Amino acid sequence: MTKKRVSIMKFRSLKYFILEGLKNIWINDFMSLASILTVTASLLIFSLFLIGTLNVNHVMTQVRDQYEVLVIIDAATPPNRTLDIGEEINAIPKIKEKRLVTKLEALNEMKESINDEEIFAGLEIDNPLRDTYRITLDNLEDSDEVANAIRKISGVANVKTSEDIVNGLLSITRVVNLVSFWIYVLLMIISISIITNTIRIAVYARRKEINIMKFIGATNWFIRWPFVVEGIVIGLIAGGITIFVMFNAYGYVTSSFMDFLGAGDMTFTLQSVGEVIGTLSLSVIILGVVSGMFGSVISVTKHLKV
Repeated sequence: MTKKRVSIMKFRSLKYFILEGLKNIWINDFMSLASILTVTASLLIFSLFLIGTLNVNHVMTQVRDQYEVLVIIDAATPPNRTLDIGEEINAIPKIKEKRLVTKLEALNEMKESINDEEIFAGLEIDNPLRDTYRITLDNLEDSDEVANAIRKISGVANVKTSEDIVNGLLSITRVVNLVSFWIYVLLMIISISIITNTIRIAVYARRKEINIMKFIGATNWFIRWPFVVEGIVIGLIAGGITIFVMFNAYGYVTSSFMDFLGAGDMTFTLQSVGEVIGTLSLSVIILGVVSGMFGSVISVTKHLKV
């Protein structure tokens, strides 16, 4: 048998699988529609959790970028020693960046934020503020370790880490990621179950035909593939509807959220539609297609045992 002939046979088989799968959906129109809508509902719920997880992680990234450990220098520390303290801080691992804010710079920052000259009158001469190092970390988890190392440096009066806030944010992130994972697993099981029941009806209606195909020598996978195509198409349609709905809904929500809070005053922002849609589309399509494939295989297997 020539390679050309084999290729033609493979193409004809593929065409047969696709047409049969689409025909099954058309014949079982009511059940197929019910399955598409139900799977879409599952994918929409999954999408909400996925978007929530993506945004929590996005906010945590912003927290990491903005979070600072404040190292307050003792008022009696001379300027040269303050610079030496900076070198000792540099030697501590897990520190991303450090920046020295002198007490004069801190006073000027306060003047810019509070536009009232009377409040700051005379403070240039008798400045009560302290020289401070502002430090950012590679990981928030290292906050306590770095702070304890800095406290041992001579000339450091205090180290502020906001430990409660850090621990709270880290706990929220872990919980959200864990819950999202199990939601993903649960919705996968639900989607597989829905598609399994739909295709089981099509398989039952064609059980005699399947038995005849088995007796004349058709392989199990030759019989399975039309039903696998049916499940994949159901998953793809449900995924496409989900992506369309979430794309428009998320764009509206983020726009309204920014307008409500005032984009210029926000410390943290949500991910844009463009940032979310790629991950969302890939995840939804994978969930829909995998659910369809597994549901189809499970449905057909019983009737292949002749």
